[in-house]
Amino acid sequence: MPYRSGRDFTNGTLITTNLSGGTSTDSIPFLLKIFGNGYGDGYIEVDVQGYVYKLGDGYNNYINCYAISYGAKFPANIYAFKDANGHLAFWFERIGYWHGYDAQCWNV
Repeated sequence: MPYRSGRDFTNGTLITTNLSGGTSTDSIPFLLKIFGNGYGDGYIEVDVQGYVYKLGDGYNNYINCYAISYGAKFPANIYAFKDANGHLAFWFERIGYWHGYDAQCWNV
């Protein structure tokens, strides 16, 4: 099930997952779907696909991403990173007033 957010994140939006952010023994491909209500800006639908490459030491992994927006303008950069718990996470800046999102991420 997707996670449904609240609304109007003035400090940006953080999406956390339970997917590994990469270790010395695993690399993962992922697909993140973000969809929701852009308030007066229209429907939001964004796909982010990528791959977490292991580099061998478990700390210096490389995350390669590509994103496309099918709905309203989504001008923000989407940052992918390994959070403090070792999981894949995403963050993007505030896009507009009263936007709300659903998000779901898979290991594909």
